[in-house]
Amino acid sequence: MKRWKLFIVASVFLTFMMGCEREAKPLPEQYSAGNSVQPQPTASPTSLHSEPPTYVEDGVHAVQITLEPRGFLKAPVMTGVADSPQKYAIVFRENMNRLTVEEALLRLETAGEPLPAKPELRFEWQTDKEVYLTVSTQSIKKSDYPSRGYSLDVNGALTNTGQVLRDAPIFRSLVWKPSQLWRVSAEDGRVEKLSSLSEPFHLQALADSEYMLASQFLEYCECDKTLPKLYSVYDVMLDTMTTYPVPLMTQYKGQGNFTIDTRGFFYEQPKTDETVPLSSSAYRIHIDGYVHGAKLSHDRKHVLLAIGKETQEDNLDFVIYDLVSKKAVTMSKILIGRVLESQVSSAKIPVDFQDDGASVFTYMYNDQNLGITEYRYEWQTGKFEQWKPPVADQAWSGFLASDDSAYRYYYNGGMYRGSEKIQLPDRISPLLWLKGTHNIAYTKEISTSPHASQTLELYNVDENKSRTILNLPPGNHDFIGGSKDGSWIYVFTPYKLG
Repeated sequence: MKRWKLFIVASVFLTFMMGCEREAKPLPEQYSAGNSVQPQPTASPTSLHSEPPTYVEDGVHAVQITLEPRGFLKAPVMTGVADSPQKYAIVFRENMNRLTVEEALLRLETAGEPLPAKPELRFEWQTDKEVYLTVSTQSIKKSDYPSRGYSLDVNGALTNTGQVLRDAPIFRSLVWKPSQLWRVSAEDGRVEKLSSLSEPFHLQALADSEYMLASQFLEYCECDKTLPKLYSVYDVMLDTMTTYPVPLMTQYKGQGNFTIDTRGFFYEQPKTDETVPLSSSAYRIHIDGYVHGAKLSHDRKHVLLAIGKETQEDNLDFVIYDLVSKKAVTMSKILIGRVLESQVSSAKIPVDFQDDGASVFTYMYNDQNLGITEYRYEWQTGKFEQWKPPVADQAWSGFLASDDSAYRYYYNGGMYRGSEKIQLPDRISPLLWLKGTHNIAYTKEISTSPHASQTLELYNVDENKSRTILNLPPGNHDFIGGSKDGSWIYVFTPYKLG
């Protein structure tokens, strides 16, 4: 799914949510106190405002606001939450005047102005120091309040001794509707919903199409910063998540002591006592040297690696590790060139490998011609050589290959059968190949309005024929692979299909 639209909505929300420090003000008429359980809030000490206020010392540590049940998400933070009711635990250091706490939270201002629509708040006081707060945005129409974000801010509330809270941390929540996984029949367009995700996840296809890599951002910002995530493996058929205590990745870079799970992901060996879920498809590997890039092969029986010293940036070894025999074939310093850098920072990106079943393709940066040197390894002959892909000089050579490697679609070069270029009908931009077939899925716009609708199309390269299999609702949809037999296409979207 194209996340940039979501970021635009979030950025609009951020511009009005960054308010200045404020003192307690009267509650706007359109707001009423939330439902509080017994005992009732203490009386409002209005007489305390007749004298200059005294402030709580060390306000930064005067309160802890935590999202339940994920107790590790604490203020100060900005994070995404689901559009279902969210429960927060608010724990104060001192006994608080309950009514002023509720007034502060109910104010829900944006840069000093009331929100255009009000989430519903329910308070459950446990003691004068602890309250559970449930926030619901489900009654808010999206047209009235597109971002449906809110801040939990207790600054301005009073302690039972009359001191004012300031500099207390704020919990900022962006409300996102969780996407769900659907499958669409390639034969007749029949639609089935597969998932029942209650939180906003991102799903990524794995080599084994019965599983997907799931991740959640713990924080959010309008920046290029690498943000912390939670990682899980999603079972497509069982609709279950298995959480991992370590970062998971489909392309590995790091120390030579790591694990590859042939479902299609890697993780570095934990340095602590963290327990990683057991898996019969996991292989622990130790390689001498630093891994500048590693990927699982097409047959899922080998690991393809670029190896060198950690400080080394060029002329790396190409290594093929056999998961069955546990033996490695090393081609020393054959990856001539330099490791590429990220376009948004000076960080080195992992050396990439693309395996279509017949050959492995990779590339390095060439300092002499200030361009890319392309390499190809042939599985059948064991030959490693430079090669020229059918794309313009310095253009990215990435491609989508059919399951039998008969066809390759180059993003910057078009469709090829071997060295023969195949002319595709206009406006076909393949999303994925269906496994075991020569069918490619793509979308076609059927309206030029701002709320354009699309159709999901299937094109058979052998027959040069397209057919419509599903009308899609307006919005962004993420097409993330298909079933092993090529009969289903997986779509991840917050919208209802069918």
